[in-house]
Amino acid sequence: MTPQKIKVIPFIIGGGYGGDFGDIFIRKLSEQNIQFHRVTRLWGLLAAGLASRIQVVDFHWPEYFLGSKSRSPIIAFIQHLISFGIMTLLRWKGIKFCWTAHNHEPHENPYPRLNDWGFRVFAHMMDAIIVMSQWQKQEFIRMFKYEEKAARVRIIPLGNFMGHYPDSISKEAARKQLGIAPDGFVYLIFGQIRRYKNIPETLATFKQTRHSEDRLLVVGETADSSLRAEIKSAADESILLRLAHIPASDVATYFKAADVCLFPFERVTNSASLLLAMSFGIPVIFKKTGSPQEITKPSFGILYENGGLELALQEIRGKDLIRMGQHALQEAQKYDWADIARNYRAVYDKIFQD
Repeated sequence: MTPQKIKVIPFIIGGGYGGDFGDIFIRKLSEQNIQFHRVTRLWGLLAAGLASRIQVVDFHWPEYFLGSKSRSPIIAFIQHLISFGIMTLLRWKGIKFCWTAHNHEPHENPYPRLNDWGFRVFAHMMDAIIVMSQWQKQEFIRMFKYEEKAARVRIIPLGNFMGHYPDSISKEAARKQLGIAPDGFVYLIFGQIRRYKNIPETLATFKQTRHSEDRLLVVGETADSSLRAEIKSAADESILLRLAHIPASDVATYFKAADVCLFPFERVTNSASLLLAMSFGIPVIFKKTGSPQEITKPSFGILYENGGLELALQEIRGKDLIRMGQHALQEAQKYDWADIARNYRAVYDKIFQD
């Protein structure tokens, strides 16, 4: 029996490859008879709500909604107040709120005190919180003092990217296209380049430990001009930089060329790039932090503690990478979007009926 249609606004903007996540999210959840009205501005959200065209708003990356990165703290504070005012009006109209919490604070946080206050107020206006792991659920409850509302926090993991990107290129062809020797050992860092990902420090560690034919690919765009300059300054002939947005048609080239995917993040709550690497069957090295420490299994990855990257770079070379890649692919299949979509539908139904 087809469930009754429910009308949802997925407030999704920003987030680097979040554009791809948003496309998958909307396409897969639409199969659960969810009618989406996609808006990316405050006033569009208000207009849709007042016109009674929606029943649920699912917020992703609320820093863009709240103005957490505005050019001054005064403007950011004013946008916080406007946002909370709009939410109060929508609540009066009977609209329910859900927060898909990809992170607990902005990745770049220019106004920590304001944003800590704003995110906490925002969190306590929600009818449901969706987190991606047991670790994140516990951390969310602690950080936002959510003990009395813990029942509102549901775990629905990020989904895989299997079949989302064209994937017909071979390892040999990918390396030839990128100018990489066929027998070299290739590490890959892929995704939005941001300060917390420790890229300059990782380049230094790689250069100290690399063998002559080793290569490191650093692939992704960055809006931080000073970070871009640091990375370019730290790179040498063994490091291939592609500091730009990568078209969907080219994504597979970088993963097929790689032996291992690196995630040397200082901190992270969730990582879509980890699911992307697993979806291509690539073994991973991840610093032990956030939800990825639950996702990454010894069968396809290495978790390391502070100061352990150099050892991890060497340890992975002695592993059976083909077998690890097979395990990564098998594990990625567990993060199936059909199950995720059904679970989201259940959350929307529950909060709308309450």
